[in-house]
Amino acid sequence: AVVSTQSTGNKAATVEYEISLTEAGNHEITVTAETNTGESDAVQKSLLVQPGGEKIVDTSSVLIMQKGKSGGKTTMAIELPSGFIPGSHDLKLIAVGDILGEAVAGISNLIQLPTGCGEQNMHKIAINVFSANYVKSLYEKLPENLDYNIKHNLNIGLQQQLAYRKGSSSYSYGYSVFKGGDTSSWLTAFVHRIVALFPKDISVPCESGLNSDRDHLLRQIELGRRAKKVSISRDGWSPYQYKYHQNKDLYWQSYFLIAMLESNGVNRCGSTLTDSSYNSDRLGKVCNATLDMAS
Repeated sequence: AVVSTQSTGNKAATVEYEISLTEAGNHEITVTAETNTGESDAVQKSLLVQPGGEKIVDTSSVLIMQKGKSGGKTTMAIELPSGFIPGSHDLKLIAVGDILGEAVAGISNLIQLPTGCGEQNMHKIAINVFSANYVKSLYEKLPENLDYNIKHNLNIGLQQQLAYRKGSSSYSYGYSVFKGGDTSSWLTAFVHRIVALFPKDISVPCESGLNSDRDHLLRQIELGRRAKKVSISRDGWSPYQYKYHQNKDLYWQSYFLIAMLESNGVNRCGSTLTDSSYNSDRLGKVCNATLDMAS
């Protein structure tokens, strides 16, 4: 638009414009002024127009499989919602060279070096174990950097966890939350379950760890004179649901069974509960009592 104005002497004149923008985004506005004698000047400003309405984010994924020596191709159709504000749309395309996509990148953010007390250290060990087993279930081989970090974290974390173990190399009194503290039955079951799930290429202590810890847990089974009177000792610290909830006995016995049966199914150290009819019978009574409690 061209507008002429008159100014007397060296006085300034003001000119007002009403601008209506129909598209969102940055818009460059240039204003030029020129005198009758040919002198001129100009200024350029950027005006950001932000869209109103409701922001909508839509995500789509597609898997492109290689066929022979040539790569596969695919077409994705992008549908914009009706009534969208022109200039407010944005498109982001991410291509990842493996089937896990960004899952590995997300998992790598969870991998941390275990630290803290016996319970905190064990929780971080568990995250490393679950992450490694999840990726290996989908992927033949872990990415090199992720594999190194997990092995490093588990080796360091396990050595730190053994510092909370009570007993000798052949006889276990379980694990304590704090060094020198009372044995925690829940933490001992947690350690026994998670260590049994360690990746196969990481060595774990059997006689001085898994097997003796299992024997300690089995000693916590208390059988009353009546066949259905079965209980599991619950010593030391444990989370709220296992110690204070109205269904604490059911929750604790269920977790105890999960820890024992899951580690037994993995059979990491070459000996199972069924190797001893005495132990398998006692655990069977715990299972029946827990089912009765839940019904």
